[in-house]
Amino acid sequence: MQFRYSFKQMESSAPLISFIEPKLKEKIDKYVTKPVDIHVTFKVDASSHIVHCSFAGGDNYKFEVEHKTGDMYGAIAQVVTKFENQLKKHKDKLKSHKGHATGFAKVMQFEPKDEKTVVGSDAVDAEDIIRYERAMQKKRVNS
Repeated sequence: MQFRYSFKQMESSAPLISFIEPKLKEKIDKYVTKPVDIHVTFKVDASSHIVHCSFAGGDNYKFEVEHKTGDMYGAIAQVVTKFENQLKKHKDKLKSHKGHATGFAKVMQFEPKDEKTVVGSDAVDAEDIIRYERAMQKKRVNS
């Protein structure tokens, strides 16, 4: 886990870093297992404070969150919330793709009608695949 910080139009601030880093680490440890690179930019623009956070994950997942308020610590809190929401959304998306029988895995679970076509206990014949595909087509048409 690598953190980088930038300060634009303001002096660098150790308290800001010590405020945001543990919050981001907590969220990253909760949702991510691969190496990540975080770049946080603090910026003061007239009377508004802007916190921008860029995230690059080990599985080529990248996103950016930003919040603009009148208070730097309030902006940090909102960025951390947005950051967590993005991580959670990505993790849920990964989870929803695992564990479901799709494609060939469904074919392997298909029971043939007669035992003549079964070579081994896990073997699937071409006729079984054709029957399965036809059944799936009928199911799609009926639904």
